[in-house]
Amino acid sequence: MATCNQQGNPSLYGLGMRISFYSLWLGSLLVSYLTPSSVPNLRLLQTFFILATFFALVLESSWATISPVDAYITLLLTSATFYIFIPVYIWKVLSMCNPFWDPTRWPRVPMTGFYKRWQLLTMIALAAYTIWFFGSGVGSLPSCKGPEGGQGKGYGFFFTQAPLDAGLFVAVNIVFAVELLIGGLISLGVDLGLLRAISDTIVFTIVIIAIELTIQWNNLTPEVSDISTSAQLVPLFVVAGFLLHALYVWFNPDHD
Repeated sequence: MATCNQQGNPSLYGLGMRISFYSLWLGSLLVSYLTPSSVPNLRLLQTFFILATFFALVLESSWATISPVDAYITLLLTSATFYIFIPVYIWKVLSMCNPFWDPTRWPRVPMTGFYKRWQLLTMIALAAYTIWFFGSGVGSLPSCKGPEGGQGKGYGFFFTQAPLDAGLFVAVNIVFAVELLIGGLISLGVDLGLLRAISDTIVFTIVIIAIELTIQWNNLTPEVSDISTSAQLVPLFVVAGFLLHALYVWFNPDHD
């Protein structure tokens, strides 16, 4: 079966949206060390970005107006901040939950109880969608079109190119979702320490590579690489403004 050759969905993962998410992920890690007082604002902004994008994803999935490739890329964008918990859960299991080896024992910027609850609810919703998507959504959403107008085959990222409907790929993603769901219900240890920051950076980098390679592998049109529309520029400028404010606070600690 031929690879996808379809029009991308810039409203969900256009270049401006992708850069905004990437900047939030990596910028939040840097800001947590430079100006910790600015982190709550970035976390709130990131929450709104995730909720808005995820809500649009759920709506378009219910209307069956997106392909599995569109849904997969959008799911990566909205789930990346929760993938960072996977190494922590694995490490806790390997260390038998020994607090001495807990990477979250050196708190950096604690979260409020309200924000933790929002994180938990969002994590549950994303995990549930992931299980649905790989369980039945890949087969029920409209297939992408091939280069000659026929049915195309969508590909995802598993450190190499992997068909979205491949058994192993589906199983691994469902296991990740279940692990996040169970781990989130048990505990949401989100304080940043140095080891945790390094782990988060690695995870975010892998997700960024996964998104960009998925777009390339599925031959999505240049529309998702266009940044000239207001739909792409508005979120980008909002994120840039928050990050620039954080840098301003760092250079001028007496003037917030």
